[in-house]
Amino acid sequence: MKRGHFFLAFLFTMALGCDQGTKTVGSCGDDFVDPGEDCDGSAEITATCTDLGFHTDAAPVTCTSKCAFDVGACGPRCGDGTLQAQFEDCEGTDLNGQTCQSQGTSGGVLQCGADCQFDLSRCESICGNQMVELEEACDDGALVEGDGCSRTCTVEPGWTCLEGNPSVCDPVCGDGLRVGDELDTGRCDDGDLDDGDGCSAACETETGWDCDAAEPTSCTEVCGDGLRVGDEPCDGADLGVADCVTAGLSGGTLACATGCVFDTAGCFTCGDGVCSDALGEDRAACPADCGLTAIAGHTNHTCALTGEGTVWCWGRNSSGQLGDNSTTDRTSPVQVLPPEGGTFPFDDVASLAVAFLHTCARKTDGTVWCWGTNSNGELGNNYNVPSSKPLRTHDITDAVGLTAGSSHTCVLRASGAVGCWGVNEHGQVGDGTTMNRMGVMPVAGLTDAAEVVAGDDHTCARKTDGTVWCWGWNAYGQLGDGTATDRPAPVQVTGLTDVRALAAAVNHTCAVRTDSTLWCWGRNNDRQLGDGTTTDRPTPVQVAGQTQVTWVLAAGRHTCVIQWDNSMWCWGDNTYGQLGDGTTTDRSAPTLLTVVDDQIWFATMTNHACVVHPDGDARCWGRNNVGQLGDGTIVDSPSARTPHIP
Repeated sequence: MKRGHFFLAFLFTMALGCDQGTKTVGSCGDDFVDPGEDCDGSAEITATCTDLGFHTDAAPVTCTSKCAFDVGACGPRCGDGTLQAQFEDCEGTDLNGQTCQSQGTSGGVLQCGADCQFDLSRCESICGNQMVELEEACDDGALVEGDGCSRTCTVEPGWTCLEGNPSVCDPVCGDGLRVGDELDTGRCDDGDLDDGDGCSAACETETGWDCDAAEPTSCTEVCGDGLRVGDEPCDGADLGVADCVTAGLSGGTLACATGCVFDTAGCFTCGDGVCSDALGEDRAACPADCGLTAIAGHTNHTCALTGEGTVWCWGRNSSGQLGDNSTTDRTSPVQVLPPEGGTFPFDDVASLAVAFLHTCARKTDGTVWCWGTNSNGELGNNYNVPSSKPLRTHDITDAVGLTAGSSHTCVLRASGAVGCWGVNEHGQVGDGTTMNRMGVMPVAGLTDAAEVVAGDDHTCARKTDGTVWCWGWNAYGQLGDGTATDRPAPVQVTGLTDVRALAAAVNHTCAVRTDSTLWCWGRNNDRQLGDGTTTDRPTPVQVAGQTQVTWVLAAGRHTCVIQWDNSMWCWGDNTYGQLGDGTTTDRSAPTLLTVVDDQIWFATMTNHACVVHPDGDARCWGRNNVGQLGDGTIVDSPSARTPHIP
């Protein structure tokens, strides 16, 4: 008995120890949704009518006393036995009057599915009846291949079929497959929808192209049809925007050759030393080829060198010094003719040297050619017969420099030796004698010259060590050795080193040192030495204020320099306006040359001067009594005149 009471007490105690939050089935009404309950009292209901399968949320879902959803107000739902046509295809056996045929199939039994939607699983389809049914992707009514819809009503590769009955199928342009009308002439498919590659975005062969029948289509340009397409540089007359300049040349007419590549035969290259006038190259287009590159002269005549290496001369021609095979003075430029038996034109000339009555030219092959008077061997051909056309000076094949005085000429050889010929009464040939020389004579002891210049009757050379050596007439100290004694062989100019440029005139000489200072010596009667006096100087004196000199020129009784900034300054005799300041007033100090604004070559002569302008033309000023300015007149001019060289 006691044992039974103890067991009941144990059960009661265990019951009191259970979790108070645990509910058991059958506790409906405790406001707690237990397993098996849809809802419970006031517990929140999150479900809606549509969540529970009804067609609308016509009313909120409530909870019955049995903890089940009260859906009495939810409205219609699938399976309620009533067809709701706005929501359902069918309801049970009510098919709303529909059949398999009305649903686009050929026949069979139409059923209603559990979701109140038609079940076509027992309907039947017929491929080829022009109706897309069930699993058919297309049905065009034709049971043939190659029209887009196959015999089994599947869409063929390379096609797309539109919705509708019957199916209408078209080739897919841009997929790389050639089907349907893409197989027609003029049609293609290269696998993309780009224009300009031969096959257009509409899969049509573009004009100017030839496309093959491969898949994908490969297209190539048709060369020779006159249309530039694809990678063709040109085709016929169609060059696009290309011309000789874009082709890397200077000008002319670009053409298209066989193979649709550029033909540059009608183009010219500026700077090649050939003025291709037939190709449209002219002085304006290329001063370097068609314009002048250098100019030189003496008292009464002037000569200019063109970019092609031809020579033009003008002025006094009494001894044939103009080289035009006549002795007629010329107030306008005439072209120097080739030697007897030579080929026109006389060209390949690299530099000029102009004397009083003769002229010489150094060619690019190192030979020297002279023309004009030859009574004292001025032409250097071992004869004394004058020539109004070029004659080759004997035994010279290595000339790298050329200069001429009044009646003698000297050449600088590649070895550094100097050779001279012509009048030698003062020893200006430098061979240790005063005998006139009709052939080239080596200057005594001179083997390392870097430059040679000639005054009227004296000559000077700059050695590679920067010293200066002179020989010939010395009446005014123009040899710079501190004496007035003529020298038939070179003597060193006193106290002058580090020289990099020389110039010699009638009776005075000047040098530019490496520090850009200017030093002059010799006659000074017209203040040509630039030291502010008229005292002759037998040794070099510095020209005041000239510390930025790049080049020096001397002629007659005046001197000129080119400075770092390319400005030109002159002083000395200005009787004919040769100093270029627009006046005829002598100048005792350097005066800015103003008659021209620029130059690429500057030359001073006895009483006139000339420059080559960057435009390729010459400008000359000063004395013009025999046409040495080349402007077609014999009127002196202190302002610049332009010789006309074709």
